This record gives sequence, structure tokens and C-alpha cells, in this order.
Amino acid sequence: MNRTPALKVLIASNHADIRVAVSWMLRQSFPDAIVSKAETVAEAVQLASAESVTCVISDASLPRFAEELTGLSQSLQRQSVPLIVIHDRQEAPQADVCEGISTWLDRASINVTCLHLAISQVIEHVEMLRIIEGLEQELSVAREQLEANAAVAVSPEPPPQVAEVVVVAEPPSRQVEPSHSSLIEPLPARHLERPGLVTSGLEISSDDERELAARVQRDLMPPGSPLVAGFDIAGLSIHAETTGGDYYDYLPMADDLLCISIGECSGRGLAPAMYMASLRAYLRVLASQTTDISDIVSRLNSLITEDIGDEDFIVTLMLFQIDDRTRTMRYVSAGQQAFLLDRDGNVDVLHSTGMPLGLRDETVIPEGEPRKLRTGEILLLASDGVQKMTSEAGEQFGTDRMLKLVNENRSLPSRIIANYLRKACTEFASPQFQHDDVTIVIVKGDDS
Repeated sequence: MNRTPALKVLIASNHADIRVAVSWMLRQSFPDAIVSKAETVAEAVQLASAESVTCVISDASLPRFAEELTGLSQSLQRQSVPLIVIHDRQEAPQADVCEGISTWLDRASINVTCLHLAISQVIEHVEMLRIIEGLEQELSVAREQLEANAAVAVSPEPPPQVAEVVVVAEPPSRQVEPSHSSLIEPLPARHLERPGLVTSGLEISSDDERELAARVQRDLMPPGSPLVAGFDIAGLSIHAETTGGDYYDYLPMADDLLCISIGECSGRGLAPAMYMASLRAYLRVLASQTTDISDIVSRLNSLITEDIGDEDFIVTLMLFQIDDRTRTMRYVSAGQQAFLLDRDGNVDVLHSTGMPLGLRDETVIPEGEPRKLRTGEILLLASDGVQKMTSEAGEQFGTDRMLKLVNENRSLPSRIIANYLRKACTEFASPQFQHDDVTIVIVKGDDS
């Protein structure tokens, strides 16, 4: 039985309190983690090479950090080891020292949840790079095979004319011209260009490729649920086919904020899945740059619009930002809605604040009215695949059934409610084929 390799984290800081604090937070998130410590950048380089670490967390205030960062980042990149840097907000990181750093964490707002998500995401990123590298190798082999198969078999020259007929009883005498292979002009080499983003015509040709695509998409999903004081958060996503166009994620932000995103792309097959993979990558970059969620989604719209071009796709997205200190939720929605259930079961529908993504480039998508999530209240985010589940008699599962099930199970943990809802809507549609992806995220106000 294969066991998951232990997480090995190297903490580099010349401040003992930082080493102790980060080590303690690591133990809370990853109890089995192996932690080593360095007091200088040079020592970190040496230990990272000797101990085969999974991740390095470095303090930007280390003496000569900026000068020695290039050597550290190059050493780690050769080993495919991500680098997380803790910095002081008062001393903004300089652009010339950002290369090779996987992510930045603000010293004043770092906590267990933030660190857990940061480490999970950078490790996931490294794994994705390895998968992509493997895919590129497979594509290279496939390309060589295709080029070999495309080699033109030169047909033999037609038989020459009979030079002279002697008598009927005699066989004809042939004058055969010798073959002149040097006169055959080679075919021009095919010009191979790197394709742009996938289009609606993209297909997966084999079971192995389908499984590979599904594994890549599974790896893009969150590895677990974030730990946020006062909130119980859980999510799941089930695809109707091998791959799907649904997506959800948890994004740590500055000021100790957490963003929850859920989205879906119309269509079936690999194309919408790849659009959502691009959306996820864009979101992670944008969320690391600002806490203004309206600005994030508006800029995201410009990027998605450029990717989609003239393709016939609709992309919807909802972004919730949670502040655990004030229990406030701010949200932006591009074509989706959510449901807020109070302690008495009353439902407040949080409507879309703007049009879906990809329709118009210069669209500003504003925030909705901020909400509080008090103890016992539930925020339900679900793709429309839940409501659209259709029974054999042609009846849809619908919004009312969905909300009723959540209300009836509101005393249970979020992950159990999400699984109950997933099971209920799929059993409702059984034995019909599931035509839509199902994605559910539930956030409960919870002081336990």
C-alpha cells in the first residue's frame, strides 16, 4: 500500500519568533509535517538541496535576502520546490526580487488558514507543472509518430510502353527505364504551431486521454476545506462526463480574507473544462494582487472575453469574500445566484450583479449588498445542474426541493449537507443519464 510522502517544509528566518510561529501554524494544518529551519539564505540553499524538501518558507527581512534570492530561487526551481516569502506590508516587495517566488504572505495577517491554503496551492501548482511536463513528453512522442505515419509512400513509376511487338506467340520485349529516386521532390515539412485556447470542436479520442484529462481536472479542485473561525465550509463537484465545465475554489487574500468562487461554462466535453481551468488560473493571480472583488471579476471578464473570442460559450461566476473578524460577506456575481437561509428557514436570494463573463470586454461588474452570516445561518452556492436534474417522468429537481433538503439537514456539518444534496438530486434523476455537472458549496455560520 502506497503512503503519501510526508510534507517537508524548510523555514528560513533569522527571527526565532517567526520560526516558532510558522512552525506552530504548520503543525496545526499538517500534523505529520517534517519542519527544518535555517537562519540565512545560504543555509536554506544548502538544507533544501540536502533534505529534499517539499516547500520553503522564507522571511523577506533576512539580511541580504534580495541579493541572495536569485541563487535560492534558481536552486529551488531546479528541484521543483516552491518558495513562499513572508514580507512586511510596510516594505512592499520590489519587482526585481519577485521572480521565482510562488506566493507572498503578509506577516501581519498570516494565520493557520492562510498558510494552509498557500502551501496546498503551491504544492498543487508544482504537481500540475509535472503533469504538464508529462503531457508535453507524450505529445512529443505522438507528434513523432504522426510525422512518421504521414511519410508519403512513393508509388512506383508506371510500366513503360511496349517497345515492339514481335509475333503473337512471343512474349513482348519491354524496355524498362531505371528508377531515379533522386528526381523525387521531398514534401515540404509541416509547420507545427502551438494552438491557442481550446475551441468548441476539441475532442478526446481515447479512453486513456479522457482519463488523463479527468485526472488533470480533478487535480485543479481544492484538496480540502479551509479552516476559518466561525465558519463551516465544504464543497464538492461531480461531472456529468469525464470532464466538465463546473469549478469551485478557495482563494486566500491579503488582510486575512478568504474568497470562495464557483462558476460554470456552458457546453460539454473538454473545451468548457479548459476554459474553466484558465479562469481558475486568472482568478488566483488576480486575487493575489487586490482585495477588490469587483475589480477582480471585471478584469477577469476582459481576459475571458479575449480567450472566448467568437466561440459560443457562456461563463458564469460568483465570488464571495469572507471576513471572519466581522462575519461579513461581500459578493460579486456574473450571471449566478446564491441562497442565504436564516435560522428560521427563510430564504434570501442573492441575485446576479452583472452579465455573464465573455460577452463584452469593457464591462464593470459591481458588488452586491454585503451580508452577515450569523451562527445557524447557511449560504448555499450551487451550479444549475442541481436544479436541472430531471426525473424519468420529465420533472426537474428544482429550487424548492433543493432548499427544503438543506433546511431539513441544517443541523448537520456542511460537508454532510452537501453530500446529501448531491445524492438526493442524482437519485431523483436516476436512472436517467446525468446531463449537467453538479457543484455545491455550503458555508454555515458556526461558533463551535
